[in-house]
This record gives sequence, C-alpha cells and structure tokens, in this order.
Amino acid sequence: MVKLLSTVRKRESVLLAMAILGILSAHTAKAADDVTQVDGQVFIVTKGAGSYKLALVTIGVFDDVVLSENLQRKRTEALPAMTYFTEKAQIAKALVDEAKKVEDAAFKVYLDEIRNQKKKDQYEAAKTAASTARELWRTILGRAGYGTSAQYYFSDLPPPLMTTKTDADGKFSFKVARNAKYILAAQAERTAGNAKEEYAWMVRVDASGQEAKMIFLSNDNLSTADSAQSAIHTVGAESLVRSAMEGQNLTALLAIIERNKREDAAKAEREEMERHAKELAKYRSDPKLAQRRAIELFPELRIAESPLNKEFLSRYKRYQTEKPEFLSDPDWPIRLAKECAAELQLPSARQ
Repeated sequence: MVKLLSTVRKRESVLLAMAILGILSAHTAKAADDVTQVDGQVFIVTKGAGSYKLALVTIGVFDDVVLSENLQRKRTEALPAMTYFTEKAQIAKALVDEAKKVEDAAFKVYLDEIRNQKKKDQYEAAKTAASTARELWRTILGRAGYGTSAQYYFSDLPPPLMTTKTDADGKFSFKVARNAKYILAAQAERTAGNAKEEYAWMVRVDASGQEAKMIFLSNDNLSTADSAQSAIHTVGAESLVRSAMEGQNLTALLAIIERNKREDAAKAEREEMERHAKELAKYRSDPKLAQRRAIELFPELRIAESPLNKEFLSRYKRYQTEKPEFLSDPDWPIRLAKECAAELQLPSARQ
C-alpha cells in the first residue's frame, strides 16, 4: 500500500512538472510572438566615390509618441527666433548689397587716381565696411538656421528605450515590443579629404504586426532629405550660411518655417479636438455638468426674466421642433447660451 502511494505521488509530481514546463513553454512562445526583430544598416552613397558603411554609430531607439512630443516642443520653441533672425538676415543682406556697391564705386575711383592716398583710404574704409556687413550677415544667418539644424534637435532628447551600435559593416540589430511605433535616432560623421561630412537621422519605424523589420539609414532618409520617414527636416546653420554666401536665397529656411507653422497649427487643432471630445464624454455621462458650465460662463442665465434667460428659453422651445438635432448634443446648453449671448451682444463669456 505504501509503495503504491509512493508510485502515485511520483507520477503526480512528474505530471505537475510537465504541466509547469508546458505553461512556461507557452509563455515563452507568447513572449517571442510579442517582439519584432529589427535589422538594418547605416551607409552613405557619395557622388563618384561609392558607398561607405558607417561603423560604431550609436543608434537610439525611442518611443514614437514621447520623442514626437519632444520634437514638437522644440519646433515651437525655435519658431519665434527663426522668424526674427530670418527677417533680420534679409535686412542684413540689403546692407551687404549696399556696402558692396559702395566698395565697388570706391575701388573704381581709386583705380582712376591710383596714386591718390585719400582715394585709397576711402576705398579701404569701404572695403572694411563691406567685410563687416558680410560678417554680420553671416552671424545672423547662423542664428536663423540653428533652429533648423540636427544639432538643435539632438541637443535635448528624452532617454531612449535602448541603444545599439553598428558593426564594422554598418549593420545593427535589436528587438522591440511588437504593435508599437518607434523612432531611430543617430548621428555620424565622415572625413572626406580636408572636409568633414556630418549626417543625422530620425527615422520612424512601425513594428505593428511584424515579426521582422529591415531598416536602412542612408541618403534617402537623412534629416536633410525631406523624407516622409523622417521625424525632423533640417537645413542647418552652416549649410544655410554657405548657400546664402554663394548667392542663394533663404527659400529653404523660409519653407521650414512655414512647415513648422503648419505643424504647430495642426497640433493645436488636434489638441482642441481631443479636448472637445473629452468634454463631450464628460457631459454625456452627466448632463447637469453642461448646464452648470453654461451658467458659469453666463451667470445671467439663472436670473428669471433676464434678457439672456428669456432668449435662452425662447430658442430652446423653438429648437425642439425646428432643430431637434441641436439638442441631441451633450454640450447643447453651452452652445445655446453662447448663441444667445452673441445675439444680445453680451460681453464675452468668462473662461
């Protein structure tokens, strides 16, 4: 009997162990199903010099929502300074053009009287003034362009979810939770002769429903490439100064300023829609909240026979038959109170 009980207990122990292993295996399989394998490579293709694989590049993996909010904040903060210094740069450019005309005229006079020391001094003064104007213009351009540079956006990043580095072939690999969106951020540089080339990427990655994902960080999605994949679009202070000094205008910078303004406006619109949706949900759950809010905005509503009270009741009765859909919205008391106040030209509602 004792031997039989021992055998049964051993069998139960084995079955229990097998059950636990089965549960653990199922959990492990489920965990494996919940991740996305991301593989990629960082490289740059140059004109006539082939492709360069960039090794030892640190890549930060960020939550899309968190980093996007950070970038939006920085765009908004940079906009006033960018607009101000761009306007000043246009004024400075006019001064540069005028100073150059004076310099050219003084040089022409000096050539006609090349032994005249006074004419020479006037030419040298005009030349110095033109040089000073150009340096002022260069400085203002740099300040105007800083808010459009990768350096500006990379200067204040939130902590990444993880980081990885490229190997000798520029390749990288990591795993992230599936059904989520991320941004890969990386900066790199390469020496070409006596020049140093700098590269920056902030590329969006959607891991939704995918077991594996291949990402290339290359010329196509650089922050300066105007790619749909990129979370930022940059020009950069040095590039802006160089192109302007070579005779190009500020079209690129002005385009980014307008883009940032549109993005700010779209963000404000989204936030207003979200706020309104939350208010509607609140009023839908408790209709009395909308009534109380209307009275907070227009205290005269609570006074019987006041002009606003009478207009409110009159419209309410009329809308019951003429515009019943108006009264179906949970915030109708607030909207109706505002309509009545506008009709009576009452002071603006208190916020």
